[in-house]
Amino acid sequence: MRVGNSINTVYHITMSEGSQNNLWLNVDCQTRTKTLLYMNLQTLTGSHIRAYGGNSFARYVPGVPFEPDADSLMNTDPALDVCKQNVVQPRWVGLTNADKNGDQPFIDLNNSHRQGNQLNLRIGTDYAQVHREKQYDAPYDFKISQIQVNCDNQQARIARTFSLNAAFVTDNATPAETAFTPLPSSLIAPVAKLCALQDLNQFTGSGAWVARPKNEADAPLVIPDFEHNDPNALARYPQPEAVSKSVMTILKNGHDVPTFTRLTFTPVWPGDADISGKTRIDRLPDGSTLTLDTLVLKGVTFYSQYQRLFNLVDLKQWDSMQNSPLIARTLETNVSAAPVVGKQYHWHAVLQNEGSPEKSKSKRQDCRAEGPWRDAAMLNEAFPGRYIELICTDDRGDGKAMSSDYAWLEDLRVFIRIGYQEAGEKKRFTFKDVAIIH
Repeated sequence: MRVGNSINTVYHITMSEGSQNNLWLNVDCQTRTKTLLYMNLQTLTGSHIRAYGGNSFARYVPGVPFEPDADSLMNTDPALDVCKQNVVQPRWVGLTNADKNGDQPFIDLNNSHRQGNQLNLRIGTDYAQVHREKQYDAPYDFKISQIQVNCDNQQARIARTFSLNAAFVTDNATPAETAFTPLPSSLIAPVAKLCALQDLNQFTGSGAWVARPKNEADAPLVIPDFEHNDPNALARYPQPEAVSKSVMTILKNGHDVPTFTRLTFTPVWPGDADISGKTRIDRLPDGSTLTLDTLVLKGVTFYSQYQRLFNLVDLKQWDSMQNSPLIARTLETNVSAAPVVGKQYHWHAVLQNEGSPEKSKSKRQDCRAEGPWRDAAMLNEAFPGRYIELICTDDRGDGKAMSSDYAWLEDLRVFIRIGYQEAGEKKRFTFKDVAIIH
């Protein structure tokens, strides 16, 4: 897809295990500079992930400079040099006048053609403002649809779509095979004129497309500063009064809140060299904890931020691959700051996704405090006092039972996850880089 001197193109890359990844680049044919826009990645399980700029998963960031290796096919195979291919310049002609919002539909006559009684059309909408896609927060001010029109019944179907902003493709979609449906009312008259023409280039419409300045219609998404465990983004999403009252009751006095200001450590998973990460727990002014889990998986960093009671009961959650947080709308728990050996503990919360309610979750843990009390230095010499174990079965929102084991650090008044159970055997993390700020 050519825009001025540059071409937006996609490379289909088949991996050794058979999965196929799509690499979207913008290539400036005058300067020969390349920009990596995003990748559509297929996982081993068959699901798909969008990575913008190479490493921003499921969230838009601007493209980054890209230069393939000198001996790669992109540099050595002329067939992969998009600037040497016959990619024609578009010729956008207005299908109708702009609507009340200033948005106007166009047709690219150089990339539209007739095939018998069927028209293959490239239709674009030039928006008066820059908008943002909900799923990835990707900006767009021009949307293109490749559509097929049956002139016999004035029905059409969409083959694929593209979103552009400032000449760069920011999103694309290929719908599943769809049936022909009636045209939108705004396109019936202009498409009827196109159907009446044997040569589509005779269509003059409402004149040629002219570039225009545009303002942002939607503010960019505000997400947490994950790296610094900033609480402000989550704080913008209040909880229902009933949940807030429950939290206040549990944290009713200063004797029931964590005793530290910040706790950081690196858990080392048993026998899994592909996973590494670190945890930071900050005490918030109300006595709840704000936990940042940083996970590095095969060189890719993921963040999860949680507001919790004692670093156990989820009140709010924001993952770095999500555009909006989960906020507890209901909460039921008997967890306290004085767990007793042999007693059962539980919590259950319904967490609503503030941006996508269909992604809401019901989460719970059922636990048992298990003695004996042990010296906390057995976990790491930096941990003070003593601890007991909390053995839990989790439902993390998918209905599948999972195992999580915790230590209740009595002097710090906080739970930390110390492992899990597999086939009846306790698997334990080791801890390093422990730092406590009071």
